[in-house]
Amino acid sequence: MGKKKSRKSETSLGREGHPKKCRTSVHGSLERTMNQQKAWFKGKRVMLTIDNPDASATNMRTIRVNARDVWGLPPMLRNKVVNES
Repeated sequence: MGKKKSRKSETSLGREGHPKKCRTSVHGSLERTMNQQKAWFKGKRVMLTIDNPDASATNMRTIRVNARDVWGLPPMLRNKVVNES
């Protein structure tokens, strides 16, 4: 491989690569909650992030729980349980 020339006229602007593609527009917004609700209505397994009810666990401020534990069964599954009884 050859030696690179030193550049006297062209200097770098200090920009390298592309910025990280993060989902800040969806994460933590109302749109995320709506997407979770739509998936829950379809009967899919949805995980919610809630504040930890155990205040002494300072290493876990928030915990992930199943949406069925928080919101209950989706309406389509509630009707099946009622009809089967």
